[in-house]
Amino acid sequence: MERQTMVKFRKVLAVTMLLLASLYAAAQETKEATVIKEEMALWTLQDDGKMANSKNELNAGTTVQVYMKEDGRTPDEISAETSTSRSRGSTQTFTKISYEGNDYYVVPNMICIGGTPAVITTENACLYKTKNLADITSHVLVRSKVVCLKGTFKTVAGKEMSYVTYYDDSSSSQKSGYVKSEKTSTNRDDITALRALRKINATNNQKLKTDLVSTLRDLNVSGNVLELIGEAEMRILRATDLSLAGVMDIYPQKFTYLVEDDYLNIRDIPSKAGKTLGRLEFEDEFTAVRKTLATQTFDDVTDSWYYGVAKGIDGWIFGGYLTPIEEEVEDEEGLEAEGQEDGGESSGEGNSDGNESSETSETEKDSEE
Repeated sequence: MERQTMVKFRKVLAVTMLLLASLYAAAQETKEATVIKEEMALWTLQDDGKMANSKNELNAGTTVQVYMKEDGRTPDEISAETSTSRSRGSTQTFTKISYEGNDYYVVPNMICIGGTPAVITTENACLYKTKNLADITSHVLVRSKVVCLKGTFKTVAGKEMSYVTYYDDSSSSQKSGYVKSEKTSTNRDDITALRALRKINATNNQKLKTDLVSTLRDLNVSGNVLELIGEAEMRILRATDLSLAGVMDIYPQKFTYLVEDDYLNIRDIPSKAGKTLGRLEFEDEFTAVRKTLATQTFDDVTDSWYYGVAKGIDGWIFGGYLTPIEEEVEDEEGLEAEGQEDGGESSGEGNSDGNESSETSETEKDSEE
Protein backbone atom coordinates (compact mmCIF):
# COMPACT_ATOMS: atom_id res chain seq x y z
CA MET A 1 0.00 0.00 0.00
CA GLU A 2 2.78 2.38 0.95
CA ARG A 3 4.63 1.47 -2.26
CA GLN A 4 1.62 2.30 -4.43
CA THR A 5 1.24 5.61 -2.60
CA MET A 6 4.89 6.41 -3.24
CA VAL A 7 4.58 5.61 -6.97
CA LYS A 8 1.54 7.86 -7.27
CA PHE A 9 3.36 10.63 -5.40
CA ARG A 10 6.31 10.43 -7.79
CA LYS A 11 4.04 10.61 -10.81
CA VAL A 12 2.25 13.64 -9.43
CA LEU A 13 5.58 15.25 -8.59
CA ALA A 14 6.92 14.64 -12.13
CA VAL A 15 3.82 16.18 -13.71
CA THR A 16 4.03 19.13 -11.33
CA MET A 17 7.69 19.71 -12.18
CA LEU A 18 6.95 19.63 -15.89
CA LEU A 19 4.10 22.07 -15.40
CA LEU A 20 6.28 24.41 -13.38
CA ALA A 21 9.05 24.16 -15.99
CA SER A 22 6.64 25.05 -18.77
CA LEU A 23 5.24 27.95 -16.76
CA TYR A 24 8.76 29.17 -16.05
CA ALA A 25 9.67 28.97 -19.74
CA ALA A 26 6.55 30.90 -20.66
CA ALA A 27 7.37 33.54 -18.07
CA GLN A 28 11.00 33.87 -19.18
CA GLU A 29 11.91 37.08 -20.90
CA THR A 30 13.38 36.79 -24.38
CA LYS A 31 15.48 39.15 -26.45
CA GLU A 32 15.97 39.30 -30.20
CA ALA A 33 19.29 38.08 -31.57
CA THR A 34 20.92 37.72 -34.98
CA VAL A 35 22.64 34.57 -36.23
CA ILE A 36 26.13 35.60 -37.41
CA LYS A 37 27.55 32.15 -38.19
CA GLU A 38 26.75 30.57 -41.55
CA GLU A 39 24.85 27.30 -41.23
CA MET A 40 24.67 27.50 -37.46
CA ALA A 41 23.79 24.15 -35.87
CA LEU A 42 20.76 23.80 -33.60
CA TRP A 43 21.01 21.46 -30.61
CA THR A 44 18.39 19.75 -28.43
CA LEU A 45 18.70 18.67 -24.80
CA GLN A 46 18.15 14.94 -24.28
CA ASP A 47 16.78 13.15 -21.22
CA ASP A 48 20.30 12.02 -20.29
CA GLY A 49 21.43 15.65 -20.06
CA LYS A 50 23.51 15.53 -23.24
CA MET A 51 23.16 17.78 -26.27
CA ALA A 52 22.24 16.18 -29.59
CA ASN A 53 22.56 17.88 -32.95
CA SER A 54 19.06 18.34 -34.34
CA LYS A 55 20.44 18.25 -37.92
CA ASN A 56 18.77 21.61 -38.48
CA GLU A 57 20.78 24.70 -39.36
CA LEU A 58 20.08 28.42 -39.56
CA ASN A 59 21.49 30.84 -42.10
CA ALA A 60 23.44 33.88 -41.03
CA GLY A 61 21.10 36.87 -40.74
CA THR A 62 18.24 34.83 -39.28
CA THR A 63 16.52 36.39 -36.27
CA VAL A 64 15.90 34.24 -33.17
CA GLN A 65 14.65 34.84 -29.63
CA VAL A 66 17.12 34.26 -26.78
CA TYR A 67 15.82 33.22 -23.35
CA MET A 68 17.12 35.48 -20.58
CA LYS A 69 17.60 34.81 -16.89
CA GLU A 70 15.52 36.52 -14.24
CA ASP A 71 17.73 39.63 -14.32
CA GLY A 72 16.68 40.15 -17.96
CA ARG A 73 20.27 40.91 -18.96
CA THR A 74 22.03 37.55 -18.94
CA PRO A 75 21.23 34.80 -21.49
CA ASP A 76 19.94 31.51 -20.15
CA GLU A 77 22.96 29.22 -20.55
CA ILE A 78 23.86 25.69 -19.49
CA SER A 79 26.94 23.50 -19.75
CA ALA A 80 26.34 20.12 -21.34
CA GLU A 81 28.21 17.32 -23.02
CA THR A 82 27.66 16.95 -26.73
CA SER A 83 26.52 13.58 -28.00
CA THR A 84 28.09 12.79 -31.36
CA SER A 85 28.55 9.58 -33.34
CA ARG A 86 31.93 10.54 -34.80
CA SER A 87 33.91 11.22 -31.66
CA ARG A 88 33.74 11.46 -27.91
CA GLY A 89 31.56 14.26 -26.67
CA SER A 90 32.98 17.39 -25.07
CA THR A 91 31.40 19.69 -22.51
CA GLN A 92 30.66 23.23 -23.63
CA THR A 93 28.29 26.10 -22.97
CA PHE A 94 25.00 26.49 -24.83
CA THR A 95 22.45 29.28 -24.98
CA LYS A 96 18.75 28.51 -25.07
CA ILE A 97 16.79 30.08 -27.93
CA SER A 98 13.35 29.95 -29.49
CA TYR A 99 12.89 29.71 -33.25
CA GLU A 100 9.55 29.33 -35.04
CA GLY A 101 7.86 28.16 -31.84
CA ASN A 102 10.47 25.51 -30.96
CA ASP A 103 13.19 25.59 -28.31
CA TYR A 104 16.80 24.83 -29.21
CA TYR A 105 20.29 25.39 -27.86
CA VAL A 106 23.12 27.10 -29.75
CA VAL A 107 26.77 27.99 -29.18
CA PRO A 108 26.71 31.52 -27.67
CA ASN A 109 29.36 33.17 -29.88
CA MET A 110 27.39 32.31 -33.02
CA ILE A 111 24.60 34.75 -32.20
CA CYS A 112 24.55 38.46 -31.43
CA ILE A 113 21.95 39.74 -28.95
CA GLY A 114 20.42 43.07 -29.92
CA GLY A 115 21.45 45.11 -32.92
CA THR A 116 20.27 44.77 -36.52
CA PRO A 117 21.20 42.14 -39.15
CA ALA A 118 23.42 43.66 -41.84
CA VAL A 119 25.61 42.52 -44.70
CA ILE A 120 28.84 43.71 -46.32
CA THR A 121 27.99 44.82 -49.87
CA THR A 122 31.42 45.78 -51.25
CA GLU A 123 34.27 43.50 -52.22
CA ASN A 124 36.12 44.23 -48.98
CA ALA A 125 35.35 46.37 -45.93
CA CYS A 126 38.37 47.39 -43.86
CA LEU A 127 37.96 46.99 -40.11
CA TYR A 128 38.80 49.83 -37.71
CA LYS A 129 39.49 49.60 -33.96
CA THR A 130 37.58 52.81 -33.30
CA LYS A 131 35.49 55.24 -35.31
CA ASN A 132 38.71 57.14 -35.98
CA LEU A 133 39.83 56.50 -39.57
CA ALA A 134 43.45 56.47 -38.38
CA ASP A 135 42.81 53.31 -36.32
CA ILE A 136 42.59 50.98 -39.32
CA THR A 137 43.52 47.32 -38.83
CA SER A 138 44.83 44.68 -41.23
CA HIS A 139 41.52 42.78 -41.07
CA VAL A 140 38.81 43.02 -43.72
CA LEU A 141 35.27 41.73 -43.93
CA VAL A 142 34.47 40.23 -47.32
CA ARG A 143 31.38 40.84 -49.40
CA SER A 144 28.29 38.85 -48.30
CA LYS A 145 29.61 38.58 -44.73
CA VAL A 146 26.64 38.87 -42.38
CA VAL A 147 27.20 41.04 -39.31
CA CYS A 148 25.18 42.48 -36.45
CA LEU A 149 25.06 46.27 -36.59
CA LYS A 150 25.11 47.82 -33.11
CA GLY A 151 25.07 51.53 -34.02
CA THR A 152 26.35 54.24 -36.36
CA PHE A 153 28.60 57.16 -35.51
CA LYS A 154 29.99 60.24 -37.23
CA THR A 155 33.73 60.70 -37.53
CA VAL A 156 35.59 63.99 -37.22
CA ALA A 157 35.87 64.03 -41.01
CA GLY A 158 32.10 63.67 -41.32
CA LYS A 159 32.19 60.04 -42.44
CA GLU A 160 29.66 57.62 -40.98
CA MET A 161 31.03 54.51 -39.28
CA SER A 162 29.10 51.43 -38.19
CA TYR A 163 29.94 49.38 -35.12
CA VAL A 164 29.46 45.72 -36.01
CA THR A 165 29.81 42.32 -34.36
CA TYR A 166 30.74 39.35 -36.53
CA TYR A 167 31.77 35.71 -36.34
CA ASP A 168 35.45 35.12 -37.11
CA ASP A 169 35.72 31.72 -38.80
CA SER A 170 39.51 31.54 -38.44
CA SER A 171 39.39 31.74 -34.63
CA SER A 172 35.81 30.42 -34.15
CA SER A 173 35.07 33.43 -31.99
CA GLN A 174 32.88 36.52 -31.92
CA LYS A 175 34.59 39.85 -32.65
CA SER A 176 33.62 43.50 -33.09
CA GLY A 177 34.92 46.60 -34.83
CA TYR A 178 34.04 49.57 -37.01
CA VAL A 179 33.49 49.66 -40.78
CA LYS A 180 32.42 52.47 -43.08
CA SER A 181 28.62 52.56 -43.15
CA GLU A 182 28.56 52.89 -46.95
CA LYS A 183 29.93 49.35 -47.16
CA THR A 184 27.02 47.77 -45.27
CA SER A 185 23.29 47.29 -45.81
CA THR A 186 20.50 46.38 -43.42
CA ASN A 187 18.15 45.55 -46.31
CA ARG A 188 16.91 41.99 -45.74
CA ASP A 189 16.70 41.37 -49.49
CA ASP A 190 20.34 42.42 -49.85
CA ILE A 191 21.30 39.79 -47.27
CA THR A 192 19.28 37.12 -49.12
CA ALA A 193 20.65 38.11 -52.53
CA LEU A 194 24.30 38.20 -51.48
CA ARG A 195 24.04 34.83 -49.76
CA ALA A 196 22.54 33.38 -52.97
CA LEU A 197 25.28 34.97 -55.08
CA ARG A 198 27.88 33.33 -52.87
CA LYS A 199 26.27 29.95 -53.54
CA ILE A 200 26.20 30.70 -57.26
CA ASN A 201 29.93 31.45 -57.25
CA ALA A 202 30.69 28.31 -55.24
CA THR A 203 28.93 25.75 -57.46
CA ASN A 204 29.64 24.37 -60.94
CA ASN A 205 26.06 23.20 -61.39
CA GLN A 206 24.78 25.39 -64.23
CA LYS A 207 21.14 24.52 -63.59
CA LEU A 208 21.45 25.46 -59.93
CA LYS A 209 23.14 28.73 -60.93
CA THR A 210 20.33 29.53 -63.38
CA ASP A 211 17.61 28.66 -60.86
CA LEU A 212 19.19 30.73 -58.10
CA VAL A 213 19.81 33.84 -60.18
CA SER A 214 16.30 33.74 -61.62
CA THR A 215 14.83 34.12 -58.13
CA LEU A 216 16.90 37.21 -57.35
CA ARG A 217 15.07 39.51 -59.77
CA ASP A 218 11.99 39.38 -57.53
CA LEU A 219 13.90 40.88 -54.61
CA ASN A 220 13.92 44.57 -53.74
CA VAL A 221 17.69 45.01 -53.54
CA SER A 222 19.87 48.11 -53.44
CA GLY A 223 21.60 49.48 -56.54
CA ASN A 224 25.05 47.96 -56.09
CA VAL A 225 23.60 44.54 -55.26
CA LEU A 226 21.43 44.77 -58.39
CA GLU A 227 24.61 45.33 -60.43
CA LEU A 228 26.14 42.20 -58.90
CA ILE A 229 23.04 40.21 -59.87
CA GLY A 230 23.33 41.51 -63.44
CA GLU A 231 27.01 40.51 -63.59
CA ALA A 232 26.14 37.03 -62.32
CA GLU A 233 23.43 36.69 -64.96
CA MET A 234 25.89 37.61 -67.72
CA ARG A 235 28.49 35.10 -66.47
CA ILE A 236 25.88 32.36 -66.41
CA LEU A 237 24.63 33.36 -69.86
CA ARG A 238 28.15 33.30 -71.32
CA ALA A 239 28.71 29.85 -69.86
CA THR A 240 25.50 28.45 -71.30
CA ASP A 241 24.58 30.45 -74.42
CA LEU A 242 27.21 29.45 -76.99
CA SER A 243 25.92 32.03 -79.49
CA LEU A 244 27.72 34.70 -77.44
CA ALA A 245 31.00 33.08 -78.52
CA GLY A 246 30.05 33.58 -82.18
CA VAL A 247 27.92 31.95 -84.89
CA MET A 248 28.34 31.36 -88.61
CA ASP A 249 25.84 31.11 -91.44
CA ILE A 250 25.84 27.83 -93.32
CA TYR A 251 24.31 26.63 -96.59
CA PRO A 252 20.85 25.28 -95.70
CA GLN A 253 21.38 21.74 -94.44
CA LYS A 254 18.57 19.29 -93.77
CA PHE A 255 18.68 16.99 -90.76
CA THR A 256 16.36 14.43 -89.21
CA TYR A 257 16.06 12.64 -85.89
CA LEU A 258 16.20 8.87 -86.10
CA VAL A 259 15.61 7.70 -82.53
CA GLU A 260 12.21 6.10 -82.02
CA ASP A 261 10.13 6.81 -78.92
CA ASP A 262 12.21 9.87 -78.11
CA TYR A 263 12.53 13.52 -79.10
CA LEU A 264 14.86 16.52 -79.23
CA ASN A 265 14.01 19.87 -77.68
CA ILE A 266 14.06 22.98 -79.85
CA ARG A 267 15.35 25.81 -77.62
CA ASP A 268 15.45 29.59 -77.70
CA ILE A 269 19.22 29.71 -77.07
CA PRO A 270 21.95 27.17 -77.86
CA SER A 271 21.98 25.67 -74.38
CA LYS A 272 20.21 22.96 -72.43
CA ALA A 273 19.32 25.75 -70.03
CA GLY A 274 17.35 27.47 -72.80
CA LYS A 275 13.58 27.65 -72.93
CA THR A 276 11.90 24.78 -74.81
CA LEU A 277 9.99 26.01 -77.87
CA GLY A 278 9.00 22.65 -79.36
CA ARG A 279 10.10 19.11 -80.17
CA LEU A 280 11.80 17.33 -83.03
CA GLU A 281 10.39 13.80 -83.04
CA PHE A 282 11.23 10.61 -84.93
CA GLU A 283 11.88 11.29 -88.65
CA ASP A 284 10.91 14.98 -88.36
CA GLU A 285 13.02 17.23 -90.57
CA PHE A 286 15.05 20.22 -89.43
CA THR A 287 16.61 22.73 -91.83
CA ALA A 288 19.63 24.49 -90.32
CA VAL A 289 20.98 27.81 -91.59
CA ARG A 290 23.39 28.72 -88.79
CA LYS A 291 25.62 27.06 -86.21
CA THR A 292 27.70 28.06 -83.19
CA LEU A 293 31.47 28.35 -83.52
CA ALA A 294 31.89 26.86 -80.05
CA THR A 295 30.97 23.25 -79.32
CA GLN A 296 29.61 21.31 -76.38
CA THR A 297 29.83 17.67 -75.36
CA PHE A 298 26.83 15.58 -74.27
CA ASP A 299 26.84 11.78 -73.93
CA ASP A 300 30.45 11.74 -75.21
CA VAL A 301 29.34 13.45 -78.44
CA THR A 302 30.87 16.85 -79.30
CA ASP A 303 29.19 19.13 -81.79
CA SER A 304 27.88 22.65 -82.43
CA TRP A 305 24.34 23.86 -81.88
CA TYR A 306 22.36 24.48 -85.08
CA TYR A 307 19.76 27.15 -85.68
CA GLY A 308 16.94 26.58 -88.14
CA VAL A 309 13.32 25.62 -88.67
CA ALA A 310 11.42 22.47 -87.76
CA LYS A 311 7.64 22.06 -87.89
CA GLY A 312 7.31 25.82 -88.34
CA ILE A 313 9.34 26.59 -85.20
CA ASP A 314 12.57 28.62 -85.28
CA GLY A 315 15.13 27.56 -82.68
CA TRP A 316 18.35 25.80 -81.71
CA ILE A 317 19.06 22.05 -81.62
CA PHE A 318 22.24 20.30 -80.51
CA GLY A 319 23.84 18.84 -83.64
CA GLY A 320 25.25 15.72 -81.99
CA TYR A 321 21.82 14.06 -81.99
CA LEU A 322 20.93 15.00 -85.57
CA THR A 323 21.38 12.87 -88.72
CA PRO A 324 22.12 14.73 -91.99
CA ILE A 325 19.77 14.07 -94.90
CA GLU A 326 21.79 13.37 -98.05
CA GLU A 327 19.85 15.03 -100.87
CA GLU A 328 20.04 13.57 -104.41
CA VAL A 329 21.50 16.33 -106.57
CA GLU A 330 21.81 15.91 -110.36
CA ASP A 331 25.43 15.97 -111.47
CA GLU A 332 25.24 18.74 -114.02
CA GLU A 333 28.97 18.74 -114.64
CA GLY A 334 28.90 15.02 -115.43
CA LEU A 335 26.07 15.44 -117.92
CA GLU A 336 27.85 18.34 -119.58
CA ALA A 337 31.05 16.32 -119.94
CA GLU A 338 29.09 13.39 -121.39
CA GLY A 339 27.47 15.70 -123.95
CA GLN A 340 30.86 17.09 -125.01
CA GLU A 341 32.21 13.58 -125.42
CA ASP A 342 29.28 12.58 -127.67
CA GLY A 343 29.73 15.71 -129.75
CA GLY A 344 33.40 14.96 -130.29
CA GLU A 345 32.69 11.46 -131.57
CA SER A 346 30.13 12.74 -134.11
CA SER A 347 32.54 15.36 -135.33
CA GLY A 348 35.22 12.74 -135.81
CA GLU A 349 32.89 10.71 -138.07
CA GLY A 350 32.31 13.74 -140.28
CA ASN A 351 28.67 14.02 -139.25
CA SER A 352 27.75 17.70 -139.33
CA ASP A 353 23.98 17.29 -139.03
CA GLY A 354 22.92 18.67 -135.71
CA ASN A 355 19.52 16.92 -135.85
CA GLU A 356 21.08 13.58 -136.42
CA SER A 357 23.48 14.15 -133.53
CA SER A 358 20.53 15.03 -131.32
CA GLU A 359 18.71 11.85 -132.30
CA THR A 360 21.80 9.81 -131.59
CA SER A 361 22.14 11.31 -128.16
CA GLU A 362 18.52 10.59 -127.38
CA THR A 363 18.93 6.98 -128.51
CA GLU A 364 21.97 6.58 -126.26
CA LYS A 365 20.11 8.08 -123.29
CA ASP A 366 17.18 5.76 -123.84
CA SER A 367 19.40 2.75 -123.97
CA GLU A 368 21.20 3.80 -120.82
CA GLU A 369 17.92 4.24 -119.01
